[in-house]
Amino acid sequence: YLATRPEDDALRAILAAVCAETGIGSPLEAGAPPPDGVEVTERLSPNGTLIVYVLNHNTTETQVVLADGEYTDLLTDETFSGSTPIAARGVRVLKLGTA
Repeated sequence: YLATRPEDDALRAILAAVCAETGIGSPLEAGAPPPDGVEVTERLSPNGTLIVYVLNHNTTETQVVLADGEYTDLLTDETFSGSTPIAARGVRVLKLGTA
């Protein structure tokens, strides 16, 4: 609970500290934030498989640098490691691993 509405930079610093303390981070390489206009979330399937959702809200294609591992796009069956292009207004649903 914050008893005030801090300036944007202060709020960003508070949230970064809370995330670091609780182990919350970006699923991208080295915990990097996503590019502007890109939304990244991760979920665990009922069997424990990591699924990363990447949504590009931009009107241009963009690259997203992935964390270590090989990913399979569940929508296209393409595999990626290192980075993946995301089409303008595109989406990727990435499963960690290829099996």
